Amino acid sequence: MDRILLIDDNKEYCEQVKKTLNLRGIDLTFYTQGKEGLESALNNGWNVVLLDVYLNQEINGLDILKTLVEHKPQLPIVMISGASTLQTAVDATRMGAYDFLEKPLDIDRLIVTISRAMEMNKLSNLSKSLLKELEKQPELIGQSEALKKIYNDVVHIADTDTKILITGESGVGKDIIAKIIHFQSGRVSEPFISLNCAAIPANLVETELFGYKKGALPVPMKITRV
Repeated sequence: MDRILLIDDNKEYCEQVKKTLNLRGIDLTFYTQGKEGLESALNNGWNVVLLDVYLNQEINGLDILKTLVEHKPQLPIVMISGASTLQTAVDATRMGAYDFLEKPLDIDRLIVTISRAMEMNKLSNLSKSLLKELEKQPELIGQSEALKKIYNDVVHIADTDTKILITGESGVGKDIIAKIIHFQSGRVSEPFISLNCAAIPANLVETELFGYKKGALPVPMKITRV
């Protein structure tokens, strides 16, 4: 379940927001002390933080925002306030807040904002994951015409859903070609699984790949599914 954190010094208001969001199927936890809320935001896996600008404490919302943006830049933070100015909203946005909502909160708008913030966070995490994978992408090293042709063929093939069989002697780079096809394809976000078929008896390759029905193999034989 998605987890939302609210930091606001008005306990009654926090309880009201929590009850309303819970009725909409959204789990919310709140802190009325800024320092405790900041510590929780830094050390727990929240999806979105709702943060009041004015906490009437030694630490205010903008202080917390600054710390969170510095230490958890991927965490969407929605600033809220009932006594703010346009300049405050602009300042908060420039500091890194995802959005700024005025009190009293419109629950429907709040839910839409939370949903969009979480979606943005998921896309951001996916982009970072893809970038890390792309950094691992193997390369074909060489300038020969034959190698250039192979690479062009690989890029062309990767853009299709065609089943591909790569053949060649040991050591010519079949595994590298397969990885390049994967990284160039629309399936780059999916895992690349490499299986050493040479280590599997020929009559058991299909069983290893696709599994088997109970009783189809001798009892002592242990087969796993990829």
